[in-house]
Amino acid sequence: MKVENSWGDKVGDKGFFVASDAWMDEYTYQIVVRKDLLTAEQLKAYEKEPTVLAPWDPMGALA
Repeated sequence: MKVENSWGDKVGDKGFFVASDAWMDEYTYQIVVRKDLLTAEQLKAYEKEPTVLAPWDPMGALA
């Protein structure tokens, strides 16, 4: 997977890194994807009513 970093084009290969699927599974919690690149299934999930987490929920603290 080609990943654009948030530090500009001086880090990585002109601002990009390559990450394996296994690396993403191990180290990635969330990513940003342009809405026009979502699959139909992902877009359907995106359009659902969000689940609001309590402030003390561990998953809410990671965002």
